[in-house]
Amino acid sequence: MPEVPQYVNVNPASAAQRQGIAANRAGRDVTVQYTVNPAVAGKLVRFQLQPDPGNLSDQQQQALRRFDDERATLTKQIGLTNDQGVATATLQLSAFAGDKFGVRAWEVGEGDVEGPPHDLPDTYVVTKRVYYQVTTYDGTTNTGWLGRTGQVAAVAAPNMANVAAEFSARNKAIDLVAQAPTRAHITRRANIVTSTDRTMLSASGLDGYDATREPIVVKVVLLPQLNTPREISVEFQNLAANVASVQNLAHRLWIDLSKPVGTDWLVSLEWCWQSGDLLWKALEPTAAVATGAQQITITVPPRDARLLSSDTNIMVKVTYRYASSDSEGALSLEGSNCVWVPLEEMGAHGAAGANAIAAGHVELLLQHEIGHVFGMVPDGHAHRYTGHGHVGPHCAHGLSAPQKQQARYTNLPGDCVMFGGPSPANPVRFCDDCDAALRSKPLRNLGNPR
Repeated sequence: MPEVPQYVNVNPASAAQRQGIAANRAGRDVTVQYTVNPAVAGKLVRFQLQPDPGNLSDQQQQALRRFDDERATLTKQIGLTNDQGVATATLQLSAFAGDKFGVRAWEVGEGDVEGPPHDLPDTYVVTKRVYYQVTTYDGTTNTGWLGRTGQVAAVAAPNMANVAAEFSARNKAIDLVAQAPTRAHITRRANIVTSTDRTMLSASGLDGYDATREPIVVKVVLLPQLNTPREISVEFQNLAANVASVQNLAHRLWIDLSKPVGTDWLVSLEWCWQSGDLLWKALEPTAAVATGAQQITITVPPRDARLLSSDTNIMVKVTYRYASSDSEGALSLEGSNCVWVPLEEMGAHGAAGANAIAAGHVELLLQHEIGHVFGMVPDGHAHRYTGHGHVGPHCAHGLSAPQKQQARYTNLPGDCVMFGGPSPANPVRFCDDCDAALRSKPLRNLGNPR
């Protein structure tokens, strides 16, 4: 039988949401017809949905705490034939993606006796449509801007086709559809977003955002850095005035191209004489220049001659910002339809993140974070966990019972995309339990970036 997708989370009245979907293929209600032969008006016909054995089971629905009104209406519905002998009825499918339903019809004769069953030709597949918009950082936009040139390369868009394929795979029937990409957030957010600043995150999500298809839209923001800045002070001794001194630092300098040169990483400069005078005094900010990712060059302008000492050596204290090691990796926020994925600097996830990117696994980060936007991992999931060194609800599929008892899951072999951190198991897909949970999610109101 031909399979007909029915987009149950799409509003039939919204042409913007439908985007190529016929109005009768949106929403949970399907209208079915059966023609009697010979054609006669006023004949009673009963219709009933026929669930596929592969549908989400009652046990799965109950475990995932789904609601009764999300189930299909399996009672028989009545239609009367018109003058052309056509009977019509409306049937309601389930809300669970991947569920399939045939339709059976019975002609009803005298004494309310049903004739033999007739299977209608179409099989309806419960499908869900979600649109996604990708915003990427464009390095070329910043050429010469605020004195910056070529410090951070543009971000390449990932293969979203692979992401979309995983959400539709194995009967999940979640249809991810691309919207026009944009690079608009460079105009205000530059190359970096601070992971603890909800206002900045929301603003970056809104840059270039098309709300036409809300609330079934996901916004994906790809940028070089998603970090939290920290500050540290370091002292350099025995410097000579008017002599350039190259100094290596323990941390990567904080680079934010939306700020003028030097105001992003540099917090303050102070100086004092090496001996006899330990009173720190402000030093001109231009005396220190970033000359590498973890390197600065200090040139102290000439100082007035000392009256009571011949020691002209100088100490300089530099307080600078850097990307902290406890920063987020990829990020999504409760109530927001945005995901943020940094492609260069990933904080505590740095080593694993670099490996994932080198292996072409940015798509896995996107699957994971979009999964969170879709409501993963829900209560009732067999392997759901929170904590254990990870932030938010995740899936521990692949861990043994003793491993699940450990305080931290760092580097344990979780084999599902929804595991909360880097894993030696190198997961490439959602586990079967997460597949079922994704199928159960309504995906009718994904929120917004505001």
